[in-house]
Amino acid sequence: MDHGHNPKRRFGMTLQQASQSGFRPGIAHGPPLPAVNYGLVGKQAPGLLPTPAGKLPQASAVVITWADAEWAALHHVFCAGSAAMPYTPASWPEYKNGWKASDATLENANFNQLLFPVPTKASDLQTLCSQFNQHYRTNYTLAQLDPNGLNLGDVTPQIDDQTGGEASLLTTSTFVVGTTAGNYQTYTSIEMDDAIIGEACASSGTAFGFVRNVSDPVQSAALPAQVQGNWGSAVYDAYGFYTSYNGAVAAWAMLA
Repeated sequence: MDHGHNPKRRFGMTLQQASQSGFRPGIAHGPPLPAVNYGLVGKQAPGLLPTPAGKLPQASAVVITWADAEWAALHHVFCAGSAAMPYTPASWPEYKNGWKASDATLENANFNQLLFPVPTKASDLQTLCSQFNQHYRTNYTLAQLDPNGLNLGDVTPQIDDQTGGEASLLTTSTFVVGTTAGNYQTYTSIEMDDAIIGEACASSGTAFGFVRNVSDPVQSAALPAQVQGNWGSAVYDAYGFYTSYNGAVAAWAMLA
């Protein structure tokens, strides 16, 4: 088992491949997925359970996937197998609802005292840089790996409430990273989980919201993609423990 934060191993592809989101190959006149004949194996078609608004159905198993193509196939088999599903490029849906967390605890005058400043220091980052170069047999300076001091955490952790704003959180089907080129600057954050929760909650009328701690640093666009991924993993391994804590505290506060 691999330890630490290594997205390239988890997803079986390089950061450069993952970042090439504009390359979406397809085939002309692809056949549709057929209607599923569940009776061939002596089974009935699965169906959506009647669920009161604001409730999720009880389940004995949960099936989770990453890629949009896999999601389309799962939706077809589990929810809509009575008719064929045409072969069309998937689009990215957007899920919204009117739920807003209570800000009472977040706005408490003492709340910020609960947050823990991520203890980044220039000297520690320099040590991390030396360890990085030794392990990967490279010779990068800290200034090259950490442009403009972006890896240094704020002295006072910040809560950025984007509820009701125009910008969206972006869920991707592979590991991608924001860089100094501003490739994802129109989004509040990038992650790989939340859209499926939004889809499930929206379909059942259940209120939902998301809390994300910013754990992966913005990478220098001047670096090779593999170096960006390796350095991001190193920073996360060193400091993810602290960023995760603040995210947990923020989530608790919204529900307290």
